[in-house]
Amino acid sequence: MRRRPFDAAARLARMERAQLRFEDEQALDDPFVLAERRASGAAFAGTIVDRDPDRTQISAKGRLQLRPRFTVRTEDPPPLAQGKMACPSDPRRHVEIREVTPDGPDHHLVVLELVVGMGRAGNPQPGAVPDLGEVRAYTALPEQWKTPDFPSRDQTPWTHGGPSEPDQPGPPADDDLTDSENA
Repeated sequence: MRRRPFDAAARLARMERAQLRFEDEQALDDPFVLAERRASGAAFAGTIVDRDPDRTQISAKGRLQLRPRFTVRTEDPPPLAQGKMACPSDPRRHVEIREVTPDGPDHHLVVLELVVGMGRAGNPQPGAVPDLGEVRAYTALPEQWKTPDFPSRDQTPWTHGGPSEPDQPGPPADDDLTDSENA
């Protein structure tokens, strides 16, 4: 019975992750859901204004990696999403936001780096990097939601199903009552 609050919190976290994953998948399929997310800053759309399809970098292991970048000019609110994002028209290719800068009173420039689905090192696949002038939308990917780190059972407070404190006073025993209280 002591684990019920802890189990309930874990179950609630699983259900919340499932709901977020569903909403992310729905945004990839439904343009109306995507429009709602754009209005809240969870997604954005705009025109490709700059691109570097042959950009490479050296990985931590010293290997040459293809990491194309491109810039999207958007009228949407600055994107609040973090982590990997995908375009509903091409969800196999994942991007990460590298920089967001204002571009006038109502526009932003969002620099995106292609991290999945670009091709081999030094050889990007055709169509992996959008062309200049192309209009694209991006939203969060479903798989970015992970399990939260719950404290261990020993670190969980007794109010949430963890071990009770040994120095906490319990209800008074019958022999703890004094004669004045019995009178």
